Amino acid sequence: MQLHQKILALALTASVLLPLVLVPAPTAAQMPQAASPYCSDCGAVSSVNLIEAQNKGGLPGAGLVGALLVSQAGAGNSSRHFEVVVRMQSGSLQTVTYATEPDFKAGDRVHVIDGLLVHKP
Repeated sequence: MQLHQKILALALTASVLLPLVLVPAPTAAQMPQAASPYCSDCGAVSSVNLIEAQNKGGLPGAGLVGALLVSQAGAGNSSRHFEVVVRMQSGSLQTVTYATEPDFKAGDRVHVIDGLLVHKP
């Protein structure tokens, strides 16, 4: 092999190997993170909704008299509850109902256990 061929071979080898030596190793923050394990009872609160419904206990066909009686008897007779909508890790939605205002807000990470919500640490 002639001298200029040896120099060319050495230059090509250096151009390939030199960048490999000079590239710093990635830091822990740059390393890809492993996906968190799937949790079938985990989700995030999508919304907390106040539901108010006026009870209408009238008799069918009672007409105007029945409507007047129901409006008098039913004054202040409403039901009120809260629905917490949770988007599960699977993508499905679950709704949990509370009689009083719950301690959850949109974005909270939760577990749904036996129909109840528990804050996820």
